[in-house]
Amino acid sequence: MRLIELREQSKKTQLEVAKDLKIHPVTYNNYEKNKAKPSINTLIKLADYYGISVDYLIGHNYYNDFSYLTKDEKEILAVYREMTEDNKQIYYQEGRGILLAQGLKN
Repeated sequence: MRLIELREQSKKTQLEVAKDLKIHPVTYNNYEKNKAKPSINTLIKLADYYGISVDYLIGHNYYNDFSYLTKDEKEILAVYREMTEDNKQIYYQEGRGILLAQGLKN
């Protein structure tokens, strides 16, 4: 059920998601209909694709709703998640510097 909700929130078709994730469309359809169970690697790909945790995807965690984030905020989060740990620190420090320059943060 969560896969359907997530896909509809992202305004994508099953075919688009399947192509994006390099999954056969029938296989993706079977995941949504609970006729097939994705492997752990596929669960990770799905979670990364939708910007959620695997726990949320499998129904273990109900508090991973990022629908309140704007599109830009979701894109920033997606970029951040792909960075190395060193680059994350640089990104964080640069962001703090911008806020300091604007007088918004101590």
